[in-house]
Amino acid sequence: MNGYQNEAFGRKGHRQWFTGSIRRKLTFFVVSLLLIVVGLFWSVSVYLLQPAYLSSLRTELQSLLDTTVALLNTAYEDGLDIMTTEVYPGGIGVPRLSDACQEMLADAESIGTLVVGQRCLDISDQNLNCQYLRDGLISRCLLHPVHQVAEDETTVSLRSEPNSVLAVWTREAVFAAGTYANTLDENQQMVLGATAAGGQLAVVVSANVERVSQSVTVLKRLLLPITLIIMGISLLAAWVFSHLFTRPLHRLSLATREMAQGNYDVQVTLYSNDEIGALGHDFNVMAAEVKRSTQLQKDLIANVSHDLRTPLTLIKGYAETVRDLTGDDPVKRTGQLNVIVDESDRLSALVGSVMELSRVSTGNEKMEPVTFDLGELCDEVGYRYNAVCEQKGYHFDFSADTSCLVYADPTLVERALHNLLGNALNHVGEDGYLGLKVAGTGKHTVRVEVIDHGPGISPADIEHIFDRYYRSRADTGKPGAGLGLSITKAIFEAHGFAYGVQSAPGQGATFWFEAPLAKPPASQK
Repeated sequence: MNGYQNEAFGRKGHRQWFTGSIRRKLTFFVVSLLLIVVGLFWSVSVYLLQPAYLSSLRTELQSLLDTTVALLNTAYEDGLDIMTTEVYPGGIGVPRLSDACQEMLADAESIGTLVVGQRCLDISDQNLNCQYLRDGLISRCLLHPVHQVAEDETTVSLRSEPNSVLAVWTREAVFAAGTYANTLDENQQMVLGATAAGGQLAVVVSANVERVSQSVTVLKRLLLPITLIIMGISLLAAWVFSHLFTRPLHRLSLATREMAQGNYDVQVTLYSNDEIGALGHDFNVMAAEVKRSTQLQKDLIANVSHDLRTPLTLIKGYAETVRDLTGDDPVKRTGQLNVIVDESDRLSALVGSVMELSRVSTGNEKMEPVTFDLGELCDEVGYRYNAVCEQKGYHFDFSADTSCLVYADPTLVERALHNLLGNALNHVGEDGYLGLKVAGTGKHTVRVEVIDHGPGISPADIEHIFDRYYRSRADTGKPGAGLGLSITKAIFEAHGFAYGVQSAPGQGATFWFEAPLAKPPASQK
């Protein structure tokens, strides 16, 4: 085995198994989360369920006890006879709860003030005899066990023992302490008690808690197999779904490797609109931009190499001629040196144009936008071209609306205007007309047009007129490196301006762009 395979069986290898793949990480995370959830459920059900249930049950019993005691105390304070004596034959008197008190308790139950439900309510006198019993626990009450009693030969009924030994002992404890709280037979029944009616009565309430213990036992038995089943299902589901999540990333990784090997035509197929889909879309955009930049770089190298070859050849040829042949002839030497100077200037202009285009296209030239009057800027630029037109016998026509405020970089906009006017000046028609117009469009934009009456542009040339190094309208021999309109295009796109050209063969050309009007200051609104 190689080093990597050996390492896979070491401690580092085990650690990498859990961290080396998103799919394994996701599966490990899901299983770990499941174990934590199951552990919490186990803790809650086994260790917290019973205490929480007992606390809730104690609160309910305390509420029943307080309500009963309050009813009896209120009746006692209102002068109601709580106890009465019933005389049996033979003159034996036995104390019992008065009919009025029993009716008061029955009325409280009927209107919902006193709700016994599945609980036991025991009211006894000072002789520890049961005077009032509502046993909602039926046969499960430990204080009042149930016995079968034969009514006749065919009928057997179940009757609670109201005065069992445990019930009497509990009542005695209530009278002794005034209050009482205990659990019976290993937490199978909760008992609360308190005295009422000036100490004449003992109220004992109780509820069965055996079911919660049984529920906890059942949960303990079922939780382990349920945990194993859920873990197996979740492990399989996590492994399958993690594959769905990581498959687009795997495809993206393969596409990245192809792109690194020079295949810039690679595109990632998008199957979703989520974050991974957005990442794939961004990759496709990046690949397209890299392909475009690479092609532009190749074109730049090819075109610059072509444009540099001619002036370099001329410079070298004339320099050798001056050195070898015409060095002693001042007239020829001066003429040849002038050619060298002109070609050197041409090289400098070409290099400058290439560097300028690179700065503007890549965004390295930081824009400094301000609010200014585009009409005034066009007036300043047009003034210079008016002087040139006068020298050459051309006619320069300028018109501008007042107050054409825009928010842009005036230096870059001025450079674009120079490029458009210089391009138009090279293609002036026989009438020598060159126009510059600035006017609002009525759509919150201002439109600038540079017009010439030259030979026009064919439809095939219009599609490429702003491309780098593209020349049209029989431009062979025209001055310039073929980058002016490309630089102008980059400036307009950096500002977000709309731009274009309208032309037809023999009808001149109109280059135009539209800039959004700047919002007026708040004080002028």
